[in-house]
Amino acid sequence: LVPPAVLEGHQAETLIDTAHLDLDAIVGHLAAAHARGQDVARVHSGDPSLYGAIGEQIRRLQALGIAYEIVPGVTATAACAALLGCELTLP
Repeated sequence: LVPPAVLEGHQAETLIDTAHLDLDAIVGHLAAAHARGQDVARVHSGDPSLYGAIGEQIRRLQALGIAYEIVPGVTATAACAALLGCELTLP
């Protein structure tokens, strides 16, 4: 679901399209990379905290003792207001 332009110029050793993977497979890739001492960037479309099912991923990573950081994206609401050149909320 991530636009190809977002991934242009990446320097990743491996790029995995997780769109068709279930949570077990995704966490398996994350755990394997962690065991190799590699950093992983899991790219979501939009804001991962909205409809990104990150709660399930967070719980699994915590159970495995894998540190993580969530970098918020731009929500559709904020992006639409910016595109329209208007305020998100009116006083």
